[in-house]
Amino acid sequence: MNHADVYRGQCLCGAVLFTLNGEPAGIGYDRRECPVNAFGLWKQQALHIVRGANDIGAYNTSPHGSRHWCKWCGGYLYTEHPRLGLVDVHASILECFAHEGMNDLRISHRSS
Repeated sequence: MNHADVYRGQCLCGAVLFTLNGEPAGIGYDRRECPVNAFGLWKQQALHIVRGANDIGAYNTSPHGSRHWCKWCGGYLYTEHPRLGLVDVHASILECFAHEGMNDLRISHRSS
């Protein structure tokens, strides 16, 4: 964890920098992806863009969410879930993100 429950994240090239304030509302991992993708869910108001707000692109992946990335390097930043009031951030792009309960939430999908 960073200073005073503030987590920092950025894109691959560093053009976009953001912080997340406070502890995540939930954490988990998605076993559909290989390697496994760990993530944290924060309330939308916890997300603060420090640098590069104009360099963020967005795509509505569904009526329930939009994926955000850096326009320069294409690096994933976060996904907004407005109906839930949450943002989903991959743990791998956050500095010093470690949480004891990383198995609190699992998302698994059955194949048909």
